[in-house]
Amino acid sequence: MAQSPLPDPYFPNLTHQPNQPVLPISPSLQPETTSTSPLPESHFPDPNPSSSSLEPPPSIPNTHPMTTCSKSGISRKKILYFTTTKPKPDYLQTEPPTLNIASQFPEWTAAMQAEFDALHHQHTWSLVPPPSGHNIIGCRWVYKLKRNSDGSIARYKARLVAKGFHQQAGLDFNETFSLVVKPPTVRIVLSLAAQNRWPLLQLDISNAFLHGFLKEDVYMVQPAGFVNSASPHHVCKLHKSLYGLKQAPRAWFEHFTSHLLTIGFTASTADPSLFVFRNGSTLLYLLLYVDDIILTGTHPTAVTSLITELAYTFELKDLGPLRYFLGLQIDYGRDYLFVNQRKYITDLLSKFNMTTYKAASTPFPISHKLQASSEDLLSDPTQYRSLVGALQYATFTRPNITYAINQVCQYMHKPTATHLAAAKRILRYLQGTLHLGIRFQAGSSILTAFTDSDWASDPYDRRSTTGITVFLGNNLITWMSKKQHTVSRSSIEAEYRALAIGATELAWLRQVLCDLVIFLPAAPAIWCDNTNAIALASNPVFHSRTKHIEVDYHFVRERVVRGDLHLHFISTEDQLADLFTKPLSTPRFLKLTSKLIVQDDDLEEEDSIVHVIKNYSKSTSKKVSDETRLSFKAKVLSRVFSEDYEKEENNNNNKILDPRGQTIHHWNKIFSMACLISLFVDPLFLLLPVVGSDQLCVANDMILQVVLTIVRSVTDVFYVIQIFVRFHTAYVAPSSRVFGRGELVIDSSKIAMRYLKRGFFIDLIAALPLPQVLTWVVIPNVRGTVVTVRKNAMWFIMLVQYLPRVVLMYPLSSQLVNATGIISESAWAGAAYNLMLCFLAMNTNVITSRFFNKYFYCLWWGLLNLSSTGQNLFTSTYIGENIFCIFIATLGLFLLAMLIGNMQRYLQSATLRLEERRIRRTDIEQWMHHRQLPPELKQSIRQYDQYKWLATRGVDEETLLDGLPMELRREIKRHLCLSLVRRVPLFNQMDEIMLDAVCERLKPALCTKDMFLVREGDPVNHMLFIIRGHLESYTTDGGRSGFFNSIRLGSGDFCGEELLTWALDPQPNVILPSSTRAVKAITEVEAFALVAEDLKFVASQFRRLHSKQLRHTFRFYSHQWRSWAACFIQAAWRRYKKQKEMDEHEFSASGRPLKASFWTKYAELLIEETRSRRFVLNSAGSVPSDNVKLATEAL
Repeated sequence: MAQSPLPDPYFPNLTHQPNQPVLPISPSLQPETTSTSPLPESHFPDPNPSSSSLEPPPSIPNTHPMTTCSKSGISRKKILYFTTTKPKPDYLQTEPPTLNIASQFPEWTAAMQAEFDALHHQHTWSLVPPPSGHNIIGCRWVYKLKRNSDGSIARYKARLVAKGFHQQAGLDFNETFSLVVKPPTVRIVLSLAAQNRWPLLQLDISNAFLHGFLKEDVYMVQPAGFVNSASPHHVCKLHKSLYGLKQAPRAWFEHFTSHLLTIGFTASTADPSLFVFRNGSTLLYLLLYVDDIILTGTHPTAVTSLITELAYTFELKDLGPLRYFLGLQIDYGRDYLFVNQRKYITDLLSKFNMTTYKAASTPFPISHKLQASSEDLLSDPTQYRSLVGALQYATFTRPNITYAINQVCQYMHKPTATHLAAAKRILRYLQGTLHLGIRFQAGSSILTAFTDSDWASDPYDRRSTTGITVFLGNNLITWMSKKQHTVSRSSIEAEYRALAIGATELAWLRQVLCDLVIFLPAAPAIWCDNTNAIALASNPVFHSRTKHIEVDYHFVRERVVRGDLHLHFISTEDQLADLFTKPLSTPRFLKLTSKLIVQDDDLEEEDSIVHVIKNYSKSTSKKVSDETRLSFKAKVLSRVFSEDYEKEENNNNNKILDPRGQTIHHWNKIFSMACLISLFVDPLFLLLPVVGSDQLCVANDMILQVVLTIVRSVTDVFYVIQIFVRFHTAYVAPSSRVFGRGELVIDSSKIAMRYLKRGFFIDLIAALPLPQVLTWVVIPNVRGTVVTVRKNAMWFIMLVQYLPRVVLMYPLSSQLVNATGIISESAWAGAAYNLMLCFLAMNTNVITSRFFNKYFYCLWWGLLNLSSTGQNLFTSTYIGENIFCIFIATLGLFLLAMLIGNMQRYLQSATLRLEERRIRRTDIEQWMHHRQLPPELKQSIRQYDQYKWLATRGVDEETLLDGLPMELRREIKRHLCLSLVRRVPLFNQMDEIMLDAVCERLKPALCTKDMFLVREGDPVNHMLFIIRGHLESYTTDGGRSGFFNSIRLGSGDFCGEELLTWALDPQPNVILPSSTRAVKAITEVEAFALVAEDLKFVASQFRRLHSKQLRHTFRFYSHQWRSWAACFIQAAWRRYKKQKEMDEHEFSASGRPLKASFWTKYAELLIEETRSRRFVLNSAGSVPSDNVKLATEAL
């Protein structure tokens, strides 16, 4: 029986069936986030349809006069809305959006207070009344969680940011551009640090922008939450830059750069954010990216000193070894650095909700071409642009996505859904390859580039795509995928343009290395897969097809002609730049990827890109999948070192060994010892036949035979093991050597085939137990007169096996044994002695004597001959004479061995220094060629370098002295320099403490013939104390008076005394004094130099030096003072004579008496003052006004 509809208890006009009740919605529910959607009432089923707990209320008659739907019998279904709530975010695990929310948490409140205190401590602003007619900008608080590399929270950071978008150009800002370090520069420094095992440290400048000073007047409102109660209506006049201001980055960069320059750093001309400090053998590199700093150098103590010096000026945080820098994770291996962006990519996947998507096998499909379209445009392109911009930064360690990102970047102005899908595919590929990165390891310092071009690859504008990748040694440092600006008429033209772009990139990298004081041992090389493009770059050929090419692209031809660049051909199959020019198939893409980037050692192979290959195999045949996986697996391990093979050996049943690993290294040592023993034992088999004492027949010495058989069998076991090891040792593929990277082949079948073709049969012959079989089986069965035949057969077998073992021993000894005199040669000497015994035994009758007598027969016979001198080679019977000869011969052999060892050690040392000299000379020649110096200047540089080498015997004295304790350095400097310093009259009157301070600061200096140490009028920056050689010091008084004075300085003299006057002044001028003389080297000169700052420091420590007596002594002996005095005396005398002639002429014309003129009195006074040594020159080198006053009074 059907039930009648029941009225709704909350909505009287709404009726429903009892089986489908409407659940009530509480009006008190107030969610923070609400989403609504229409839902019919039938969507709410009754949890208990059999009964209802709601009683129908009594019906109320409708007596209202208005006509309603209910009176007319019209009813319609009501639509209800449901709500969903989201959990309230935890603002201790994420950044709060506003100040009101952040104020509720003590952690964020403390962070804001710390930021405000730092601003107040830095005197960032001062409160002033609001200026009229000036722009006043706002500010806000920005919150950031600083996390560690593992994702944990390091600290809570609150930053006050000015609203720079309110600034007006020309009113409160002008210049805004600021530099940051370029990614290739960072990779070069990481490569050098890994190659030289330098420490890598990371620094962070706290509130870096607060250190920059503003040049414009900028006013800002007081920060919210920290308004001054005494002056609530005042505004902040900014004295220093603040985050958010348009000129803040530039102001900070200028301030930090100026400080680095004052402490001795120089900015790179190629990358101004790279700073280099060089002092002798000490090199420091500093990379600046806004307020993050990477620091490395040759000496850890110098790095520590620099950090201490920077801490005096800036408030910085020493973050220790470089681990996490701008999204880069740096892991340290035994001899390499591994850099990837695992956390950055993971955060990127979470930001765009791509963590659960299926991984892609390649970043860009091979059969898909993007194109511009006006259909299906994205309503909001912000997400697309944000994603593509974030992916661009991921290319820092992922060069294999460069081409894909280059494609999606071309449609930033009008992105479509297709373009967004292509960008998300790159993210899907990165999701499956999170643990890939680039590795920096030790290697050569040769620049190698690969350039390629895909001609007319774009089907819409027919422009070609250029791909470039550059290696420094084995380390990948830069790469590029770029569409060419113009259409190329042929593939030759496209490849030629790629070569030109690669040449410009190499020129810039070479300049960076030059600024880093890294000189290349050879000219850079470019590998190209187009022979016609190489010919065009080397010679002006193909004129009719290339005459339209722009002139700037012929830059590569100029470089090749000058020898600054070498071009080589490489096959397309091995062209690494092919990865940057077009989309590739999965096998090809994985092969090239494995040559550029590697897998993290801590990552299991199953968790990395291998599962991408498995996903790819689902859509291809099983055969292709197996080949791809095998190829990729071989390539992943193709260029890694032994530490990666430990993991491979655990997962591989074949146990393929790394030829550069420790296992093979130790085994080679063991096998070398076995080879030495076998070389010593084999000739002894020829001494086995003896004539027994009880019967006149030939037999073998049984004891010797057993011993030799056991030893030889043991060595044969090692030869068998060597064969097994050779079958399981990887080798370097010859084709991979063109890359300079050394690809290891670990395929067992290829290793076996190569070994069977090359050295298997030699190893097999050397391992056969032929002597044992001959002595135990063949010889006992031979009787009668065939003893000679038996002995010859043994000799032949021994020789057949002896030579292969010598061949096996030679390469091992070349790898393992270093030449250190007699020790390294003793094994070969013993082998040669045993071989000599073999030939002697073949021609000597068998005698019935013991083995030891036969073995040492040759040595004994030689000693007996020594004792028979003068006796017609008859041996002496006198035992004393024989013992004396034996002693003399043994001692002679011992001394000869020592002589050979010492000579070899001396030759090695001399050869090493000559090699260092040759390398240095090569570096200088390359540098001079690079800078295009004139021939005369080149010859002067060569002469100086040669003289320095001869004078110092190739020893870097500064480095040697720096490594000694301070007390020893002081004693050495005192011994070398004290006698020279005492010859200076001023220094001769100083005490011992002062002289020690002067000697300690002296530095060796060398100059070649005809070199000017200083020219007249140039600033004097050092004093020179001559040890040997001669100098000429002369002056012309600047050419004003025709005066010329010249003196000759020799051993024990000094020059540069102008600095003494400057240093003795209690308040010396900042500008160095000018030289009054020109000093030129007549011969090669060796001296010690005392720079101006050191002299100033010494003088400031001893104020008693400013006495009149010391000044008087200095003026008496000073060449400078005597030169100036002579100049002024001559000038005064000329003026006197000229005035006297004029007076005489006037007297003769007028008949008046002659009076003493001013210049007469002045000249007389000047001469008197000079003779009494009371003549004084002021600091400017002119006559003081007191002398002029005295002359005037005398008149």
